[in-house]
Amino acid sequence: MTKRSPIGVFFLALFTLGIYGIVFVNIYWLWKYSQGVEQVTAEKMNAPIAFILIFLLGIIGGAIIQDSFNKVVGNPTPPPPTV
Repeated sequence: MTKRSPIGVFFLALFTLGIYGIVFVNIYWLWKYSQGVEQVTAEKMNAPIAFILIFLLGIIGGAIIQDSFNKVVGNPTPPPPTV
């Protein structure tokens, strides 16, 4: 994590009309979504790989993840127990 000045973050968000803050919220949301992918696919696709696919490949990564979802629907297995 990069140490930043709170005032600098405020002015960056102000200067970019809020885009600076949205980018970091989006990264958090992508990580949470990736964890959900791992749970739904019964760990056949793990969260870090799903995150990298979506973050770096965008639409192509989404298509790859959808393929993993389709395989689960074709061969349903119970999700692993959560701790």
